[in-house]
Amino acid sequence: MNKLILISLFLSLLIANAAHAQAVAQAQSGTNTVIQSHNDAANLAMPEGKTNLYIDAGLAYMRSQLRTTFTNYAVNYYGGTASAGWRINKSHKIQLDFEYLSFAKTTTTIDALNYKTAGDHLRLVFKRDYQAMPLMLTYGYCFPLANDHRWELQAYATAGYYLQKINETADMKYTSGTTQTTYPPLKSSGSKGAFAGGAKLGVTYHINEKMYAEAGFRYMYVGSMSYEEDMGFSDYKPQNTYSFFVKVGWKFAKSGWAW
Repeated sequence: MNKLILISLFLSLLIANAAHAQAVAQAQSGTNTVIQSHNDAANLAMPEGKTNLYIDAGLAYMRSQLRTTFTNYAVNYYGGTASAGWRINKSHKIQLDFEYLSFAKTTTTIDALNYKTAGDHLRLVFKRDYQAMPLMLTYGYCFPLANDHRWELQAYATAGYYLQKINETADMKYTSGTTQTTYPPLKSSGSKGAFAGGAKLGVTYHINEKMYAEAGFRYMYVGSMSYEEDMGFSDYKPQNTYSFFVKVGWKFAKSGWAW
């Protein structure tokens, strides 16, 4: 009888211990679920259960070396940049980038002495301004710099079409003795495009679930372009461009797909 009592007590202790262990495991599992849910909800870059579309806009600066058959000079472009994209997941995103950049006029003066007769003088003054309009498809990989993804490092690969427009005005003045003749200015323009590709590196700060700011640097290679047919310009050789940008963005961070 005593043996049965001891065996019953031993089995009861085993059952109680097993029940306690199961309760502890369930509690830990629930805690982990809450922590994981909190981490997902606290991910400011891509909140759980939110839409993944975004837009941004800002300012851009680009430096390029324009090389033709006869000239080689650096130009500084200033303008705006805008993007629309889709955050695929916490690490990957794709976006479409567009920029409109303008460069102030350059002036080239050509003096021709003894143009028609001895002592006469012909002066040609060429003024050009440039616009650059790259349209690029960009893939980005995101490296979190904080647990809540508030800070991120973005590495991009980009490729697309680079449109360059040139407007030119030519002023001509002819001097013979004491007589000066000024001719009406000649105006012309032309637009050409080429393949462009490069890489970007940016740092993003997520202000909250809806807004973010980004600053970064881009290198872009631009293929050659010829204006011979339109304006009599020399061929433009391939360009290496270097850009800095700063943007502010908006995420469509509402539940589901209803914005």
